[in-house]
Amino acid sequence: MGIRPIMMHLPETKQRIVETFFNLFYQLVKEDEVNWKSIGKLEEAFTSLLHQFVEGTVQTDTASQHRQAAIVTRKFLIEINNGVPERSVTTYADRLNVSPEYLSGVVKKQTGQTPLEWLNKRTIREIQMLLIEKESLTLDQVAEIVHCSNALQLVKFFKKHTGETPNEYRKRMNA
Repeated sequence: MGIRPIMMHLPETKQRIVETFFNLFYQLVKEDEVNWKSIGKLEEAFTSLLHQFVEGTVQTDTASQHRQAAIVTRKFLIEINNGVPERSVTTYADRLNVSPEYLSGVVKKQTGQTPLEWLNKRTIREIQMLLIEKESLTLDQVAEIVHCSNALQLVKFFKKHTGETPNEYRKRMNA
């Protein structure tokens, strides 16, 4: 009875092996002439087998989780590089069917940077491209394109991440 909760986490084939081993063990203990030395060795073997199965399952789960984290991270990076990035981690988490917390954790673990850091870098690149390639755009228009509420927010965001204003950047690049 004590092994049932552990067995629930094992694949069906491993559950059958453990049940067979447990049944053999139980039959030996029920016999009138019990060789306790053999029972002790069987108990050690059974415990070892059970630990190997559980650890193997945990390792498999961990490997599977790592693969899933890598897939989510790749999909996130692909998403932010398709078109103008949204500036919300929640938006991308929703698109990838994961929680914002999970997305933040796996992206940070996989890349060393948070999703917000990636989004900020991508947004800066988008702003820089718009400032250079579309000189006729006003800062209000650029702000609208990159999902900033207004030109003032755009200027503050850009200066925070680059050390210069959008106009200074535009002039320097066109010099």
